[in-house]
Amino acid sequence: MTEKDLIKKLQGMKEVKPSKDWVVLTKQRILEEQQEVKYSRFNEYIAVFKAVLYHKYAFASLVAVAVVIGTFGFSLNSMPGDKLFTLKKITENSRAVFVSEENQVRYDLNLVNKRLDDLTAIAESNSVRNLASAIEETQSSAAKAADSLREVDEDIVAQVREIEEKTDKIKALGVEIGDSEKELNTALSKLVENQIQSLEEKSLTEEQEDKLEEIKADYEAENYSSALEKILLLSQ
Repeated sequence: MTEKDLIKKLQGMKEVKPSKDWVVLTKQRILEEQQEVKYSRFNEYIAVFKAVLYHKYAFASLVAVAVVIGTFGFSLNSMPGDKLFTLKKITENSRAVFVSEENQVRYDLNLVNKRLDDLTAIAESNSVRNLASAIEETQSSAAKAADSLREVDEDIVAQVREIEEKTDKIKALGVEIGDSEKELNTALSKLVENQIQSLEEKSLTEEQEDKLEEIKADYEAENYSSALEKILLLSQ
C-alpha cells in the first residue's frame, strides 16, 4: 500500500459513524461507571464519618471515665461538709461489704480514727463550716463501733488507744465530740467490766491478782485502753 492509498483510507474513516446501538450501549456503560464512582465515594464519606463518630464517642467515654476516676480521687481527700465527702463515704461503705464479721469491729474502730483525724484537721484549720458535719460523722462512726465492740485483741487495744489520744487532742483544741464519746466509753466500759468478771472467775496467781487490781483501777479511772492492754497480757 502506497502512502497515497493510506492517506485516502484514513480520510475515508472520517465518514464512518458508529451504530445507534453501540452509542446507546456505550453511553449507558459510561453512566453506570460514573454512578459506581459516586456510590464508592459516598461509601468512603460514610466510612470516614463513622470513624470520626466512633472516635468522638470513644474519646467522650474516655473523658467521662477520667472525670469519674478523678472525682473519686479528689473525694478521698475531702472532709465532712465538703460536696465530695458523700463519694468518699460511698467508697468506704462499699469496702465495708467485703469485711468479715470477725473483722467488723476493727474496721469500725478504724473509721472512728479516720473521722477523728478529719475532725482534728478541721479544728486545727479553724474551718467552721465543716465543724458540725465533722462532729456528726464522728458521732455516727463511734456509735457504730460501740455496737460491734465485743472482743479484745492487740489491734483493738491499739485502735482504742489511738481514739483516746485523738479525743484528748481534739478536746485540747476546744472541740467537744459529745454523745459519740459517751457511747464509745459506755461500750468500752462494758467490755472491760465483762473481762474483769471473766478473770475473777478464774484461778489466778498472786501476781495475776495484783495485775487484776491494776485493771480495776484503770476501769474506775475510765482509762479503758490501759485496762484492755493489761487484760490482753493477763489472758495470754
